[in-house]
Amino acid sequence: MRWIDLDQQYSGQWINGTQEGKGTHTWFRKRAPSSQYPRMNEYTGDFVQAMRHGQGQFLYASGALYCGQWKYDKKHGQGRYIFENGRVYEGEFSKDCMAEFPAFTPGLSGITTPFPDENDSSKGASQSSSNASPLGSDMVLNIQTLLNRVSEAHREQEFKQVEFAVLRHMGLLREIYSFYSSLGHEQSLDKIFPLTHLQFSRFLLDCRVHQHGVTLAQIYRLINVHSPFTAILPRECISYIIIIAYHICHKDIECSNNILAACFSKLMKQNIIPNAKSVKGHLFCHPVHAAVALNYSDKCWEIYQALCEAHSVFTVRQLVLMLKDLCLYDNELTVSKLIRTLSVDSPAIHDGTYSNLDLEMSFLEFFEALLGCAELKGQKIQSYDESQTDASLQDHISSLSKEKEQRQSPVLAYQETELNDWMQKTQQFFNQTFLPAYELKVKVEEETFRLRNNTTTRYTEQLELKEKQEQDADGNELSPVTTTSVTAIH
Repeated sequence: MRWIDLDQQYSGQWINGTQEGKGTHTWFRKRAPSSQYPRMNEYTGDFVQAMRHGQGQFLYASGALYCGQWKYDKKHGQGRYIFENGRVYEGEFSKDCMAEFPAFTPGLSGITTPFPDENDSSKGASQSSSNASPLGSDMVLNIQTLLNRVSEAHREQEFKQVEFAVLRHMGLLREIYSFYSSLGHEQSLDKIFPLTHLQFSRFLLDCRVHQHGVTLAQIYRLINVHSPFTAILPRECISYIIIIAYHICHKDIECSNNILAACFSKLMKQNIIPNAKSVKGHLFCHPVHAAVALNYSDKCWEIYQALCEAHSVFTVRQLVLMLKDLCLYDNELTVSKLIRTLSVDSPAIHDGTYSNLDLEMSFLEFFEALLGCAELKGQKIQSYDESQTDASLQDHISSLSKEKEQRQSPVLAYQETELNDWMQKTQQFFNQTFLPAYELKVKVEEETFRLRNNTTTRYTEQLELKEKQEQDADGNELSPVTTTSVTAIH
């Protein structure tokens, strides 16, 4: 049933023309400017005489969620409310209010519901009904592999101490998650973006975690990552940081007690706090760069996977040789310039005197290396033909630029001509140079493999034919001898 004038919709059970039983009622709201999602309130659950009554779930337009008991259209009884910022209240509700905070009605407007008395820590409002973790039920850490390294008698203490260490930095960690998850996206009022492993890679590189004798590719094997495009929940992100911190810092920690908390605190102090949110690299340094470059990320991921299958590990040396095989080197793109570009993010590749080409590369490093090649190889373009750019991409970039202008973002220090120049160089490199050259190389290799197979097949067939002819000849020679022998016996 749809009420167009009221912007409401219901699907479910009816009795005598009244909502009764199980159903879903949706209240559509006008989409906010720059928001990535349509806005609507939606209730799914029990109805009695067209009222929310019984057990049900209410999803608010703001992203907040209530699951629990209802009575005559009000939250009443046991329930769980998840706020927009991820914080959780679980407990008793009475007449639409939290029993502990009778003056506060969460989700009343359906837009924004700050936690009651958020700055008043004496009320303990930030904790869920489960007091097992100071981080709350929505932030359960998964570090069992590390706890297994600790004696069973000390595991609980180790876990508690690392939770307290995380709690001290929770505000910053949430800011970091929100900041890096928004890279490559338009500005959105709801700011609901899941962090991907590609963005997490940028965070690790910005914090120079890979400069502790471990490559980013090795880190990803450590935390068992298979795709750069999969999403990471906040609790998973923090768990990864704890695991990485232990493997990097545990040899430098003298004390044996609370080693997980000590390693996490050391990584936060030395790497994350001083360097986080200072974005480097060729991909996420500017929103327009990301908008253009990410159009080629899927294809480059396929190429990276193929290169990793061809070699046990993909190193800087393989990148250098691949570009040579594709005949991409010239006066603008040289090996020495490529190495210097790579060493900006990874100084271990080249220290000014010596180069180490055997360092393993992650997908982000590979992709940003290609973007660096595009900048090196592209000629300075004085005029830009917008018709060469895909219309949808141009609209996306224009909306980004307009949004940034309205917000007066510092990234507008880039002049429009410089951005257009970068866009065309990148598009020309991928569309006209790198991807065609790689596809041609694959076709040549496939044709060569086919010809070799055909040659091998023909050679095998000739050998088999020759052997058969020799066997037939040997059989013909033996036949007279056998006949003579039989005659002699008679």
